[in-house]
Amino acid sequence: MKKAVVFQIVFITIISLNVSGCSDKQSYTKFSPMEFRIDSSLVSSSETFFEDFSIQLPNNFQQLESNLIQEIKSRIEDQKDTHVIDPKVVDIYTDSLNNSLILSSLNENNLLSKLENEFLMQIRQRYQESFNISYFTINGIPVVYFQIYNDDFVNLKIFLLENAGFQLDFMIKNNRYREYSKIIESSIGTIKRNNTKENN
Repeated sequence: MKKAVVFQIVFITIISLNVSGCSDKQSYTKFSPMEFRIDSSLVSSSETFFEDFSIQLPNNFQQLESNLIQEIKSRIEDQKDTHVIDPKVVDIYTDSLNNSLILSSLNENNLLSKLENEFLMQIRQRYQESFNISYFTINGIPVVYFQIYNDDFVNLKIFLLENAGFQLDFMIKNNRYREYSKIIESSIGTIKRNNTKENN
């Protein structure tokens, strides 16, 4: 089972993370605030911190064992020649059904431009019409949001266009997506900056 989780995450990550980037300072005129319906009963009461941000995870998501995270990092590292940039996996959370959230830090200039050009071109070639792209802000953070569909999973890719950039990937099984949609919406809506002493 654990080996299946590793293979599944690595396979999806290599397919869908092979292009990304980071942001320079620019005006995000196309980004409008997004209102999320947050059901606090569906997410953890505590915050999970990642670099300058935090999120409240779905209740049923638990941190993957450290040895499995390291194995996934190593396998992705072995594939880095296929990446336009090199996303660094920070942490991975999964549930009992192998739905997952991958947190990855980025360190590249011009994220928005790369997402709208190289990344979007490859997504179109790979998935044709099986994806959507949106621009909005989450609690003031400018975000580029991709919904990518394949035979097995819905991959929700959330690019935070601040500082060195950050990427969150929710990967939800197709047959569970409708059931999980409110859970994921509630979790995404809790993403925020941590720029005060109280949040550090």
